[in-house]
Amino acid sequence: MQERALRTRHALMTAAAEQFDRCGYAGTSLARVSKTVDMTMGALTFHFRSKCDLANVVEARGRETLRAAVAGAVSSGGPALRRLSELLLELARLLEQDVVVRATVRLSTERGTGCWSQIWLPEMRKLLQEASDEGQLKRSVSAEKAADMIGFLLVGMDANLRAQDWSTSTHVTERLEQVWQLTLAAISAEAAAD
Repeated sequence: MQERALRTRHALMTAAAEQFDRCGYAGTSLARVSKTVDMTMGALTFHFRSKCDLANVVEARGRETLRAAVAGAVSSGGPALRRLSELLLELARLLEQDVVVRATVRLSTERGTGCWSQIWLPEMRKLLQEASDEGQLKRSVSAEKAADMIGFLLVGMDANLRAQDWSTSTHVTERLEQVWQLTLAAISAEAAAD
């Protein structure tokens, strides 16, 4: 019985994430979520009392996924710029492939529950400072300004792709990787030496 309840909650959360991602918080209704999973409103409200409760669960799961991605990239070892690249590309991959993460990004903005960049930006700043301390950045590039630029890159990517249809947007990670290579050429001391 408990396993079935967990599967039902997961199905509801996933359906809600799809609706929140597509329609936003205001545009999503519990009726639409229940219809998506072919469930009665009573069954839905047994698991989630309100749309707010459902959104909170989606955001919590998305933040958990983002924190795990950040921790994995930061602790992977190797030069700071390489770990930064891994982090950036993993965030792009999650935006491309994980509807719960996309919904979390949208919900956190619309509901004012905290910007998703609060999860990754502090670690990104640390990696850039480490890269600067190790001489991986050009002398003319401050870690703080590089972090600002990379932050704008990720937030801008989300905004640009959200203006399109995520379901028809292809190769988000590949496109970001190309832009990141240009960015690396602009900030990396190694690129300056080449």
